[in-house]
Amino acid sequence: MWLRPVILFAATASALAQEVPYERFQLENGLTVILHEDHRQPQVAVNTWYWVGAKEEEVGRSGFAHLFEHLMFRGTERAPGSSFDDLMEVGGGWNNASTSQDRTNYYDIGPSELLPTLLWLEADRMQALGPNIDQATLDNERDVVRNERRQSYEDVPYGQADLEFQRLFYPSDHPYHIPVIGSHADLVAATVEDVHDFFATYYVPNNACLVVAGDFDSAATRERIERYFGAIPRGDDVQHVSAPPVVFDSRRVHTLIDDVPFARTEIIWVSPPFLEDGDAEMDLIGELLATGVSSPLVQALIVQSPLVEEVEAYQSSSALGSEFIISALARPGVSLDEVEAVIEREVREFLAAGPSEDGLTRQKAMMEAQILRRLESVEEKADLLNRNQFHFGEPDSFKRDLDRYRNATVDSCVEWGRKVLGQEGRVILRVLPEAIQLEDHLGAMPEVGPSPAFAAPVPVRLELSNGIAVEVFPQDQIPLVELNLVLPVGSAQDPAGKGGLGHMAGQMLVEAGGERDAGEFAAAMERLGAELSVSVGRRETTLHLSVLARHLDAALDLMGDALLRPRLDPADWERVQRAHLASLRVSAENPMAQARLAGARAFFGAEHPYAHPSGGTPQTVEPLLLNDVAQWLSDLFRPEGVRIFAAGDLEATALSTSLERVLGSWAGLASGDERRVFTIPAPASLTGGPRLVFVDRPGATQTVIRFVLPAPAESVPGRYTRELVTTILGGTYTSRLNANLRVDKAITYGAGATLVHVPPLGYIIASAQVQTEYTGVGVREFTAEFARLSTGDIDDGELSKARRSQRTSLIEAFAMLESTLGTAQELASFGRNVESVATELEAAQALAASDLNAAAKILLNLDGGVLVLVGDEAEIRRQLSEAK
Repeated sequence: MWLRPVILFAATASALAQEVPYERFQLENGLTVILHEDHRQPQVAVNTWYWVGAKEEEVGRSGFAHLFEHLMFRGTERAPGSSFDDLMEVGGGWNNASTSQDRTNYYDIGPSELLPTLLWLEADRMQALGPNIDQATLDNERDVVRNERRQSYEDVPYGQADLEFQRLFYPSDHPYHIPVIGSHADLVAATVEDVHDFFATYYVPNNACLVVAGDFDSAATRERIERYFGAIPRGDDVQHVSAPPVVFDSRRVHTLIDDVPFARTEIIWVSPPFLEDGDAEMDLIGELLATGVSSPLVQALIVQSPLVEEVEAYQSSSALGSEFIISALARPGVSLDEVEAVIEREVREFLAAGPSEDGLTRQKAMMEAQILRRLESVEEKADLLNRNQFHFGEPDSFKRDLDRYRNATVDSCVEWGRKVLGQEGRVILRVLPEAIQLEDHLGAMPEVGPSPAFAAPVPVRLELSNGIAVEVFPQDQIPLVELNLVLPVGSAQDPAGKGGLGHMAGQMLVEAGGERDAGEFAAAMERLGAELSVSVGRRETTLHLSVLARHLDAALDLMGDALLRPRLDPADWERVQRAHLASLRVSAENPMAQARLAGARAFFGAEHPYAHPSGGTPQTVEPLLLNDVAQWLSDLFRPEGVRIFAAGDLEATALSTSLERVLGSWAGLASGDERRVFTIPAPASLTGGPRLVFVDRPGATQTVIRFVLPAPAESVPGRYTRELVTTILGGTYTSRLNANLRVDKAITYGAGATLVHVPPLGYIIASAQVQTEYTGVGVREFTAEFARLSTGDIDDGELSKARRSQRTSLIEAFAMLESTLGTAQELASFGRNVESVATELEAAQALAASDLNAAAKILLNLDGGVLVLVGDEAEIRRQLSEAK
């Protein structure tokens, strides 16, 4: 029943002690078998490795490999209950098992005559144990394992740290992240189906290696193995997990408090995997650093200065990665800081000088003796043969293993020591006794110091020959230039029934210009590292140019082509219009967009210029013609009122020369013509509000709540005070609205408020999306926060927080080139300049809470506002009626 021929390795007369003769073969079902005869004692060992460990466990099933190890002793139909143990002990044998991250091994020891029984029992459970496990058996062994966790970790000194270690050292997606014992929650979650699946997947002959060592006859034993194991079906090929090396770029310190007698520190570095290059050197370094009275750590921490009760250093090796650990128990009254400092000093000195030849020779000899001693026992020898097969693919790798240590040199130890211990990245895991209180460096919260003076960057101001105003902010930190060309034309000037015309005109403008078609124009921009885009607001249209500084002139030429000589190709128009219509139709189904549109129409009035979105609607955009765009550009895109803002690595005079070259010929109105002036009317005032507007979305799981409330215009004194009040209401994460609806009640992802200024008025938007079942609660809490704010309860703490928040926002507005331009542009649109920022911040410092309370009492005018509710109208109305 075997597939491969016998491979026999016999020791020669001159063989060294570490050479172990064996016979290896593989059954047809994939089971690897290794036989080693040793007739010194009438004893045998049967050792089975299944190549599955904790690293193969699925997420949510930690501890399962170890739990299954326990279940493997719970009997089958042929050997029910405790028969596995009973039969062995009756014959004078015993057994045990262990689970690691990488494998699970089972070993049976007994007199030679018990071998047939041992093999029969192992074959029986390999074939039949999994399906025999029922709920009662699982429940019983689960309780046993959970008690083992309590006994071995939770109720012993430093056990909690041992449980935490892997989670702290290995990332969450690493197979070693969870300890072998697993968590209580995952153990409780294990099902009988999980047991059956695990057995069928991993406890198959092609995922196992059986070693028999001791006093037996190979031929007879082989025949018995073929008979007992050969009929067990082969399983599917097992996919074993792997993982890249763990990397730490800095030290990570973790502290636990536990019921322990001494404070303990463990310093842990990432080290080479088991049996790979460097693993042996790190084993030796552990011995050299802390074994024996003459070792440097024992000398420094115990002999010369009694700082610790004990210290040890060792390499903890596994297949996917290892840890090198230095552990010390501090004496009472000695701080771990002091202990760690001495450890790190001694490690540095060791890495600088290296071990002595004599010291290394001693440790190599001790290591060799330790390994050779294991070969005395058939029990240990059987396990080592399995280990070598697993890691080396060669059972008789004892000499190879020993040579890793024999070949280590002072230089190789220094090299690997520096690679591992010389890295800053490490984990420091501290355990402090419960009686010891941490020195509380955080006991007193520091006060926030005074804000330093801030002055916004002041631009160089110029004017082109055709009257275009230019503001230049030279900043040479990076070789980029950002430029905004702002036209005093926006969507508010869209003709009746043609909403979105200004937006479409802007889009066509930047498609192509001059002699280049759309593809050529885009390619020319890309070659310069440049982008030309457009945004159309209610009152302004902004062309934005971003370019590498060295290509500014060439990019300005292209922008000039687009602005002064747009192509307006019919094919481009068809494409741009179709794409925008598709976007509008998607947006029309968005509940937030629906709320914005409904709110604007209700607040401003359906015919007001501000009532329609800047991009229009499908109904207004679809009828537009390319001729409408051409007429718009011809009538409105003129140099009168145009402003240019530029920032970046440029010189103002040079930019002025370039702009004059590109835009100087841009003709304004003919002599005698008057510039068309657009006046935005004030909307009719609402009364008896808030006016309730529904947008029905039957079955919606969330409701958009959107208040639109009137506010004074930007030009009315007290603007900054009103902005601070709005910030307190809903401008930050800890603002009143968000603290109430998200943090406290958890019915929304976020709630906020903002103050908007558009001549000739201002208004406040306060909004959130809440779960449908909490719509009534949400509306109630919004109005309650409005009412509370109107009572004038703002205190000095809220004022200070809002003032600092606003200050930070203003400062951040000048942190980048593009935001600098946007801020300067917005200020200019209201007749202000950047110099006013410093004055405003200074004036804000003089504001008192009473100033904000006075403004708050008259700011939130619900009577003149609108409440838009987008969601399941019937359910919303039901909740609102019940709330009355």
